[in-house]
Amino acid sequence: MSPSISKLDDSNYAEWSILMRAVLVRQGLWDVVSGDTPCPQGSPNSTALESVHQARGLGTRLARRRDLYQMRKRDDQTMTAWIADVRRAVFRLKAIGASITDEDHILVVTSSLPPSFEHFVVTLDVTPESELTLELVHRRLLNEDSRQHLFPSSSSTVALVATAAAARPRTRTPIELITCFYCMRKGHYKAQCPDLQPAAANAAVEEHAF
Repeated sequence: MSPSISKLDDSNYAEWSILMRAVLVRQGLWDVVSGDTPCPQGSPNSTALESVHQARGLGTRLARRRDLYQMRKRDDQTMTAWIADVRRAVFRLKAIGASITDEDHILVVTSSLPPSFEHFVVTLDVTPESELTLELVHRRLLNEDSRQHLFPSSSSTVALVATAAAARPRTRTPIELITCFYCMRKGHYKAQCPDLQPAAANAAVEEHAF
C-alpha cells in the first residue's frame, strides 16, 4: 500500500522531498532519481524539481526567516502542534540553505506562550548552557503544559469560583432569621430595633439642650 503524500506545490517541497526520497529508497529507485544510475530519457530529476518548486535566493531566506520570528501560538493550539509548526518552519529554512541555530529555534518556540508559562521561561533562561538543548526544551514544554492542564493555577481557580458565585441568583434571608446586633433578638435589623429608637430620641433631645 502506497503511503499518502501531499501533492507537490510551491510551499511544501522540503517535506515532500524527504517523504518521496524515503518511498523511492524503499522501492529501490532512489539511485535513478539521484543520478547515480542513468534515468530513462525524458524523465524529470530531483534537481529540476527543486529548481522549480523551491527558491533559494536571499529574498526567500529573509522572507521565511521573518515568518519564523513572527510565529505566534494560537490560544486553541495544542503544545504538540505548536512545537511541530515551529520545527517545520525551521526545517524549511534549513532546506534552502539558511543558518538556523538551536538558540534561534528555542527563542521562537518559547515566544508568545500564555502568561502561565512566564515562570517556566525564566527557569529556562537560568539553565546552564551545557544542559539547555532543543530536545530538553521540547520535553519540558510538553511536561509543563500537561501539568497546567492537570493542576490549574490558584488564580485561575479563584477566578472560576468567583465567576460561578456571581452567576448564581442571590436569595434574601427571611426576616424571621435576621438577628439585631443591638438587642440580639431576631426578626429585625439594628436600624429598625424598637429598643434603639427611644435611645436615639433621648440623645437628640440632650444634644439640643446643650
